[in-house]
Amino acid sequence: MPGYPVGPDRGNATVPTSRARRSSLPLLVGIFFVLVQLLLLMRFVLILLAFPASTTWVGTIYTFSSIFVLPFRLLLQSFAPALPSSVELYTLLAILIYGLLSRILVRFLKALLH
Repeated sequence: MPGYPVGPDRGNATVPTSRARRSSLPLLVGIFFVLVQLLLLMRFVLILLAFPASTTWVGTIYTFSSIFVLPFRLLLQSFAPALPSSVELYTLLAILIYGLLSRILVRFLKALLH
């Protein structure tokens, strides 16, 4: 049996590495855009199901989501699609654009901060 040098037992101790703390800004930006998309999706479903804005929580959702829908409503104001009035095309467009913007912005921030 060959003799191997026996040293002190170090357990699972590892050499500390100098890792820079990652910024949480990309995560916060991503969470913000996900919340905006969920708000817009709730608006779309509530309008599709014709919930009245007289209910407090529905009115609150309509009010907050109108802030994020306004640029797309103004952009598509002159374009009148042949869809029923209950389908808000600009809300769907806003969900898609905010999703795309979120992915681009989060990846840019990750690249910039790392």
